[in-house]
Amino acid sequence: MRLKLLSICCLLVICFNVSYSQSSYYKKFDSIIGQSQTNLYNGLKYNDKYRASPESHKFYASHQSIKSDIIYDGQPFFDVELKYDLISDLVVIQPKGDKKYIEIQLITDQVKEFTIGKHHFYNLSKNEDLKAMGYSGFFDKSYEGTYLNLYIKSIKKVKERIVGNRLNYTFDQYDTYFLEGNGSMYEVSSKNDFRDIFPDKSDKINQFYKDYKDLSKLSPTDFYKRLIAILDTESIKTTE
Repeated sequence: MRLKLLSICCLLVICFNVSYSQSSYYKKFDSIIGQSQTNLYNGLKYNDKYRASPESHKFYASHQSIKSDIIYDGQPFFDVELKYDLISDLVVIQPKGDKKYIEIQLITDQVKEFTIGKHHFYNLSKNEDLKAMGYSGFFDKSYEGTYLNLYIKSIKKVKERIVGNRLNYTFDQYDTYFLEGNGSMYEVSSKNDFRDIFPDKSDKINQFYKDYKDLSKLSPTDFYKRLIAILDTESIKTTE
C-alpha cells in the first residue's frame, strides 16, 4: 500500500516539476500520511525490565533513541527514532505523535539493515558460515574494502548487584570480529587466525602485530580495520 501511494505522490511531484532524491520522496510521503499508517509499526510492544541510565544500559551507543534509517519489510524508512538492544538482539523504535510514549520491537526477520550514527548494521542471520559458528542477528559493517570486509557482532551481558535495598544492573559489552572474503566468513581474534586465512602473508601479518601492539589493546576495532585494509590492498595487487 505504501509503495502504491508513494508512486502516486511521485507522479504529483513530477507534474509540479519538483526535484527530490528517493529518500526525500519517502520522507515527504511519511510526513503526509504519518509513519503510523505504514508497516513500520508492525511489531510488538517492547518491555524493558532493566533500569537504564546514560552510564549503564543494554543498548548500542545510547539508551535513548537515535534518529536513524532502516529498511524494514522491504521498504526504506528515514529519520526513525530507534535503538538497538544488545542483550535481546532487537531493534526498538519509538513511534511519533500520540504513540511516542510506547516502544515497539520490530520483527527481526523483517529488518534488513539499519544505521546508528556512522555505524551500518546488516541482518546476517541467513549467512551459513555464521550460523555454523553459532552467530546470527545484526552485525556492524566496520570496514568495506574491494575484496575484504570487517563485521563486528556486539552483545551485552547483565550483572545484578544489590546496593542497600535496591537491585542494580550493570552491563558489559563484548565484541566479536569477522572477516569476510572469498565468499566466506571467518571469526578473527588472533594473529594465528589471520595467518591461517592468509598463509602467504604471514610475514607481513607478524610485522603488523609487532608494530601495532599498543593499538591492538587500545582499540581492537581500529587495529583490525588497519590490518584488513593492508591485506585488502595486497589482494588488489595480486589480481592486477
